[in-house]
Amino acid sequence: MKQNNELQHPIFDKNGLNTKDLFPDEYNYLSRGNSINVYPWDNEEQSLKQLVNSWEELKVEIENGFHERKRDVIQTKMVEACSLYIKLLFWSNKKPVSLINLNDKLKNLTIKPINVVDRLTFILENPFLYPSFLQLSELFIEQQKAYYRNKIMSNKKE
Repeated sequence: MKQNNELQHPIFDKNGLNTKDLFPDEYNYLSRGNSINVYPWDNEEQSLKQLVNSWEELKVEIENGFHERKRDVIQTKMVEACSLYIKLLFWSNKKPVSLINLNDKLKNLTIKPINVVDRLTFILENPFLYPSFLQLSELFIEQQKAYYRNKIMSNKKE
C-alpha cells in the first residue's frame, strides 16, 4: 500500500513508534485521497502554531529527561519531537510529509534552514544525545524564521 511506503522511516520503526499515530493527517490523506477538504498543510500558519506549541511542551519533557538521565524517555520523546519538526518542515512548504527518500525530499523543499539534511540526519541517528536536542531546538527556531521571512517576501511581491 502507498501509505506504508510514504510513512516508513528506520528511526520510527527502530523505536517501535507507529507512524500512523505520529503522522495521522498524512495517513488519512494517503488512505483516503483528497476526500477531506482542508489538511494542515493547506492551512499552514494555524497548523505551524499548533506544532510549535506541541514542541514547547515536549521540549520541557526532554529537558527533564536529560536532567534525570532517563535515556529511554529521552530517545522516545526526541523521536516524537523529530516527527513534529518533519511536519513543520513539510507543512510550512504546503506539502504533506513523505518519509520515503526523506533526504531527497528535504533537498527539494523551498523553505528550510541551511544544512537541514545533514543536521536532521545527525539528530535522527543520535536522538539520545544532548547536542541532538540542542540542534533540534535550533532547527525549530530557524524553520519558523524561514517560513515568516518567505511569507513577508511573498507578500511584498504581490
